[in-house]
Amino acid sequence: MAKYFRRSSPAREIREPMYLPEAAGQTFKIGDLVYLASGKITVCAHDANFGAPFGFAGANATGTTDTILPVFPIVQGDVFEGYISGTLAASMFAGNANCSFALTTDAAAGGSWIIDTATHDHHVANIIGPLDPIGTVNGRVYFVFPTPQGSVAA
Repeated sequence: MAKYFRRSSPAREIREPMYLPEAAGQTFKIGDLVYLASGKITVCAHDANFGAPFGFAGANATGTTDTILPVFPIVQGDVFEGYISGTLAASMFAGNANCSFALTTDAAAGGSWIIDTATHDHHVANIIGPLDPIGTVNGRVYFVFPTPQGSVAA
């Protein structure tokens, strides 16, 4: 479902997309992380200064305002796998004061989304455990979106 993050939690069921209108001037691609602005699908900014994400685009943007497109919403409790910036440390996991981070895009990795472990000001992604050993540079982790926009229930 996701282009940059992989859903790790087992699927409880096959999820149907929601169909929502596209905001003006959009260029998102299928799988991009999106949020809703005034009820319309909007691509998430590279620095995750959008607050909580809503889901993942189910189709490429058309560039035409109000075109109805599919979006796969993030369901509260879904666990994802992703990469971090920096070195994996035990202090990054849930239960610790510093487990909540911003998201950003990594230009060196072709614009892929990563968890920005140097930024705690947006609180978009909570790391809940390591996938790679502690000490791994740019390691993989399990994370959740603590409060997805719209808080879609499972």
